[in-house]
Amino acid sequence: MKIKKQTISDNISEYLRDQIMTRKLKEGDRIVESQIAKELGVSQAPVREALLQLEGMGLVKNKPYVGSYVLPVDMDIIYMLK
Repeated sequence: MKIKKQTISDNISEYLRDQIMTRKLKEGDRIVESQIAKELGVSQAPVREALLQLEGMGLVKNKPYVGSYVLPVDMDIIYMLK
């Protein structure tokens, strides 16, 4: 078995993905970098990186100068991403 090394942004991405999967973050919810960073005790840079990862997965949409929002999600896709 190979041990997976994770960065802080990977951990944050996983945390946010779980929040979306459990519907704690719902479609249309705004994800505020500064709030997530404060909640997790990290700087905003890894939160920003995590949001980019989630955008690449099709789970969030970043709107420049506005913020990131949760997109409508097919739950089957989330389970495949785990």
